[in-house]
Amino acid sequence: MTRATVKPGPSPDRPVQTAEARVRMLLECLRLPAVALDAKGAIAFCNEELLRLSGYEADDLAGRPWIDTLVPVRDRAVIGAALQELRASGTQLHFESALLTKDGRERLISWSNAAFFGSKGVVVETIGIGEDVTDERRHAQDLAALREREAAAVDELERERAQRSTRDAIRADAEAQRADAEAQRAEAARREADEACARAAAAERQAQEESARAAAALRRAEQEQRRADLCAHANADLLSVIGGGVRRPLERIIDAGGVLLEAPGADQRAAAESLRTSSERLLTLLNDLADVARIEAGSFTLGAIDFDVRETVEDVVAGLAPDARAKGLDLTTLIHCDVPPLLRGDAGRIRQLLSSLTSRAIRATKRGEVTVSVDLDARNDQRATVRFTVADTGPGIAPDDRQRLFELPAEADSGADPGPGVTLGYALASRLAEAMGGRMTADSDPAIGSFCSFSLPLDCSLVARATGAAPVSVDDGALRGRRVLLADAHALSRRSLAGRLVALGCSVTEAETGADTLRLLREAQGLQCPVDLVLVSAPLPDDDGEAVGRAVRQDPALAGVPLAVLSASGMRGDAARFEQAGYSAYFAKPVTTDELRTFLRQLAAHGHGATIVTRHSLRADSSAESKPRVLFASKRASQRKGLVRALDRAGCRVQIASGGHELIEALRRSNFDLALVDTDLPDVEWNEMRHVIGPRLARRPMPMVAVGSGADGEREAYLAQGADDYVARTARPAVFASLLETLLPRRTP
Repeated sequence: MTRATVKPGPSPDRPVQTAEARVRMLLECLRLPAVALDAKGAIAFCNEELLRLSGYEADDLAGRPWIDTLVPVRDRAVIGAALQELRASGTQLHFESALLTKDGRERLISWSNAAFFGSKGVVVETIGIGEDVTDERRHAQDLAALREREAAAVDELERERAQRSTRDAIRADAEAQRADAEAQRAEAARREADEACARAAAAERQAQEESARAAAALRRAEQEQRRADLCAHANADLLSVIGGGVRRPLERIIDAGGVLLEAPGADQRAAAESLRTSSERLLTLLNDLADVARIEAGSFTLGAIDFDVRETVEDVVAGLAPDARAKGLDLTTLIHCDVPPLLRGDAGRIRQLLSSLTSRAIRATKRGEVTVSVDLDARNDQRATVRFTVADTGPGIAPDDRQRLFELPAEADSGADPGPGVTLGYALASRLAEAMGGRMTADSDPAIGSFCSFSLPLDCSLVARATGAAPVSVDDGALRGRRVLLADAHALSRRSLAGRLVALGCSVTEAETGADTLRLLREAQGLQCPVDLVLVSAPLPDDDGEAVGRAVRQDPALAGVPLAVLSASGMRGDAARFEQAGYSAYFAKPVTTDELRTFLRQLAAHGHGATIVTRHSLRADSSAESKPRVLFASKRASQRKGLVRALDRAGCRVQIASGGHELIEALRRSNFDLALVDTDLPDVEWNEMRHVIGPRLARRPMPMVAVGSGADGEREAYLAQGADDYVARTARPAVFASLLETLLPRRTP
């Protein structure tokens, strides 16, 4: 219902009657039903349209109550309340209601009603104007019914379509089931045929196996015969090798003995040297023959120990360094960073293989370099396949000799020395590599040189596998970020040194000649990125190394740069000569990684000193290194001072850590013989610290002593948590000295 307020106003009676008459006339003219009700709800006026719709005469309705006469009983209460509200509020009122006709039928009328006020502000009359919407509503209902019937028809059509689809699907499923049944019957028939074929094939295979066993028995008999023939030939070849290989050293020994009996002093020394060399070759030949015999007999055994790859290779190279220096050769190592540092295998046999191949490469090379490199071919959690390669810049191996390089040779001329070609050493090395599960290969290029390599499957170290420890880096932080200018004419040697310098944490710039070295050094100085150290591998193509040193020392802008030289010759007096040329360090090649790190760290710390650093001076300085190294972690400065004095008097070198994180970092960077750890560190708990450094202790065991308050039960608690011993903070120095004697009996003074 919608309402609009009509404000009443006073009016003289005559104008109101005149207005009333005009309203009555207007209502008569309308084609819509209209009615006027007095204040009591009685019909005061109704027009002809209302009379037509209701079927009454005007006299029949005059003065009769509207609600009781023309409103159905069901709507009377609602309509009466609406009219009462209209008279009370004076608002307009719109609603739809049924009009009860004289013959009892009903017409639906949409009414718009208004109230009229008298002079006293009281409603004197209400007028309603309506619109017969019966036919309109009937048409709407008919349309809705039609739409409902249409929707029902559509639904019925959809149901029929769904039922038809269901019937079609059922028929299709039935057809598919019949097809599946047919396929299953066909598959069963095929399987039966396959089984029959399999039985026939099995019978055929059985017959073939019987035939193969017979053929295998025949082949074994033939192989046994061939093996017997080969053994006979091999024995003859071996005897030939023994005859040629043993006879030559024996002849030289006899000749040298005759010279010793008759020659003067200088010739006697040469003869004695010949005796020593011939005897060593004879002993090597006998050892090789023994190994070949054990391999051929199947009695060859291999050991298995944990070994350090870098130390093994560097030890072999260090042992052969004098031979390389005597010929002026660069002897270098190149161990790639992805090779596990600790492996498990027969380290002695690996040394034997490397020594044999490297010594022959040195003998075959007149100038240039010999490089021993180690690469990783494959790796998993349990094993690693490692390739060892010996490369040289010699004349190479003749193609004919290369084809039979690893065969047992026939006797050579009795007057010929074993050279780079066919020798018993290569045949033995190949058999050793095969016995260790590997394979040896060789190649040669006259323009480059030759190389011989062998790949071995080696187990990962038991300690590394048990602890899950990561490889130990050679970078201890002392050289990290140092800019090094490396001058080396040989590519392999330069690559080896650059790789080790990078592993030590250095930033490397490479040069091949002395002129390039000086140019790069001055360019770096001009770009405000000065070089921290120059490392020269002498000689260079345009310089023996001394000119570079003099040029650097004569340039005021470069005079403070430390210079280090690595010499391939290693002659007596070289160190003094290079010192006069301005060098700060001198080393004869080859240089191990530990030696390289030590002297570079010393040069980085002290710069160009008054005395040149050499291998001998480092060994002299290392006597101080023999003192036990003790790491003491405590946050109490007063406690640290007293204990450091006590440890110094006991002959120890002490490093201080003020917290747990400093302790862990110190253990990561360096090795110590003993750790004294206060139980009250500010930044880490004892159990957490033990967990972090556990893998490091597994690689290199080190006693750890807990330093506590001395409270009851504290000693037992920390011993149960992994401490090797316990001492109170208030203990006297004598207690700490006794503790050192117990934990470090061999190194405490």
